[in-house]
Amino acid sequence: MRGARARRVLPVALVVAVVAILSLTGCSGGPGGTTTCQQYAQMSPTTDLMSHLTAGQTTVVSDMLDQHNRQSDLVNVSIAAMQIVAYCNIYGGNAGSNKDQPIANIPGLQ
Repeated sequence: MRGARARRVLPVALVVAVVAILSLTGCSGGPGGTTTCQQYAQMSPTTDLMSHLTAGQTTVVSDMLDQHNRQSDLVNVSIAAMQIVAYCNIYGGNAGSNKDQPIANIPGLQ
C-alpha cells in the first residue's frame, strides 16, 4: 500500500514543484517583456535622454518591440528608448518614476 501511494504522490509533487518554479521565474518571450524601469535604467550609469543605448538596452527594446509585433529597426528602437526614459523618468542610470513597472506596459509601446 505504501509503494502505491508514493507512486501517486511523486508525480503530483513534481507538477507542483514545476508550477511553483515557473511562477517565480516568469515565462515571457524574452527579457523585453519583464524588464522594469529600474532594471533598464541600471543597464548604464549614464542612461538618460541624451545618452547612447548600451547593447543590453538595445536588445531589451528590440525584444519588446518584437513581442508587440512592431518593427525593431533603428528608428523604432530609438523612439521606444526615448519613451522609456520619459515614462520611467530616467536620469543618471536611475528610474525616478514607475521603478517596478515593466517597460512593455508603457502606453504607446503596447
